[in-house]
Amino acid sequence: MLGNLTQPTILVILFYIVHAVVLFAAAKVAKKRLQSEQHGAVIWIVLISCFLPLLGEALGLLAWWASKRVDSNKIVSDYTDYVKFQPINLEHLRHEAKDNKNLTPLMEAFTNDNQPDRKSLMLKLINSNISDKGKYLNLGLNNDDSETVHYAATTMNLLVDRYEKNLDTARAEHEHFYSEETLSRLIGIYRGYLDSRLLDDHSQEHLRYVFLQFLEQSAKDFPGHMEVFNQLGYIYLQHGSATQAVNTYMYMLQAFPHKADGYLNLIEYYYNQKDWSGIEQVLTRMHENVDADKIPENRQYIVRQMGGVVS
Repeated sequence: MLGNLTQPTILVILFYIVHAVVLFAAAKVAKKRLQSEQHGAVIWIVLISCFLPLLGEALGLLAWWASKRVDSNKIVSDYTDYVKFQPINLEHLRHEAKDNKNLTPLMEAFTNDNQPDRKSLMLKLINSNISDKGKYLNLGLNNDDSETVHYAATTMNLLVDRYEKNLDTARAEHEHFYSEETLSRLIGIYRGYLDSRLLDDHSQEHLRYVFLQFLEQSAKDFPGHMEVFNQLGYIYLQHGSATQAVNTYMYMLQAFPHKADGYLNLIEYYYNQKDWSGIEQVLTRMHENVDADKIPENRQYIVRQMGGVVS
């Protein structure tokens, strides 16, 4: 049969056969030296090269070189990390968003040149209960429209004056009655004032320090009032005093073992520190001491996600 073929044809056939043998031998050696996830690429290059000798090797090696330069494995790894979705705080965000939904137009009011009703939206901000009011008002202060700047400055001054007057009234009331009720009201005003972010950095830090001093004294005078220790731990963390914050939360576990607050505060702290062992220990104690209906609704999802379903 080969006798009927021309010499050039026989040489081409022999070339393909020898070429294929060399390819498979080289692939066998390469597979021993490469990682298992790279074997597929070697087989692909061999198959292409069998049909397109020389050109197939060139294209295959070029593709291999390009994949190394682009680092496609890293791209896949980064994408995998990106799409990993752990909705640990979604329930809390849902409740917060529910409270803030009426303020959605505020950002547009301060950034959209065509917004005609900035004044009414700032009035809505005055009467709202959201945190970070200062953030929105600072957008207004930096607006190009002079009227918006005027409204924002007026609103900020009004809110600061209101907080200061409320603080003075609540302090006087607490000094007179010195009860848990007046204490709770004063704590709420302090915390609301801090969370509003209406003050500049220096004034904000001073207010935080005054609040801390007040809480530390209240902890001595009202050792059975749990909210004092909730806020005290929070302020310690704001000051960077993590050890004091943890000690405060640990005290809460002893003083209020059947309340969820101390456990949840520690869980949040350990989570931010990636201390999984600490979380496990707190969840175990929480499981033993706290009824499920004692956990706030917006935190129950977090507990379940961490494996601490309380029954």
